[in-house]
Amino acid sequence: MTKNRRSYFRVDDQVTLSFRVITEDELPLIEEKISGHKTDRFTATASFVSESRKRLPLLSQIRNKDPNIARFLDALQNQMNHMAQLFLLQEMEDGGNAAQEISISASGIAFVTKQPLVANSLLEIRLLLLSSCTGILVCGRVVRSDPLTDSDSNIEYYTAIEFLPMNEDDLDLLIKHALDCQAAARRQQRRDAEEQE
Repeated sequence: MTKNRRSYFRVDDQVTLSFRVITEDELPLIEEKISGHKTDRFTATASFVSESRKRLPLLSQIRNKDPNIARFLDALQNQMNHMAQLFLLQEMEDGGNAAQEISISASGIAFVTKQPLVANSLLEIRLLLLSSCTGILVCGRVVRSDPLTDSDSNIEYYTAIEFLPMNEDDLDLLIKHALDCQAAARRQQRRDAEEQE
């Protein structure tokens, strides 16, 4: 897990997430699961994506020597990714979580909750990045949970979470996701500007 706390840019996105408050005693067990790359149904896709990136140089060499083997390996990788995505989608359906708007960076996340969360509380967060159908398990600490009031007088809370140090593969996935979201937003802005001309 990385201990380096760098600044990252934030993007708005829509994801599916679930979280639960955990105790200090539970934290080492969850961090072990995260850092030990113990894959479960939820994190299988992230694990496959990370491992695929690591194998790209080797696959490139194979492609140069034998394109047929490379095509076979690509097909096999795609099948494994589809299976992992099915596991992930099943896991999220079992939890009954709907997509929601968030603000995310590689260092934290902010979203609206129905109940306030106590500052400095620890959370286990299961985050489904919808654009890549990738599940990331991460721990975080509540920075703040401020009340919001809508027109129906229902109180919701804008909650900000700082991620605890995570493994490098998940950090890379979050950075790539944020860059992809930023690029998509810029493309949409250009299309909107062209339509207005």
